[in-house]
Amino acid sequence: MRNLIILLVLVAGLASCSNDSSLLEKSKELNASSQQKWVLVKMTSAWGLGSTTGSAMQWQEYFVFNKDGTFTKSREQESATKSATGTFAIVTEAGQQFIELTYTGGDELKASCYPKERLEKVSVDLLRGTWGHCDGPTLDYAIENLTEQ
Repeated sequence: MRNLIILLVLVAGLASCSNDSSLLEKSKELNASSQQKWVLVKMTSAWGLGSTTGSAMQWQEYFVFNKDGTFTKSREQESATKSATGTFAIVTEAGQQFIELTYTGGDELKASCYPKERLEKVSVDLLRGTWGHCDGPTLDYAIENLTEQ
């Protein structure tokens, strides 16, 4: 009887843990089932000598990832706005999740020295560009809004 009570307590504890994540947290997972907007919030120099945020950054930009696997990137720099478009795929390597971007237009906004740009999932609300691997700045993006559909 005592073992049965212990077993029931353990099962109840595990069940409550599995339901801990709120719907909002689940919707922040990288997936292609919802539209997501990610905004540049921090730039760190390639050599780690300093970082900037907000209006002090060299440019402002954001990504919109669409349900159909396409994206738009928009950058405002020196009062001019440029856009890029393409497709994205969610890939996992060595247990780490990335968004891999293939540009179909606006290649000059690609933040990578490789054929495809990658954004690493650091947390549920932070993506980090991998341009720093190529001596570019490290770019951090925070999720701004979600549209579940």
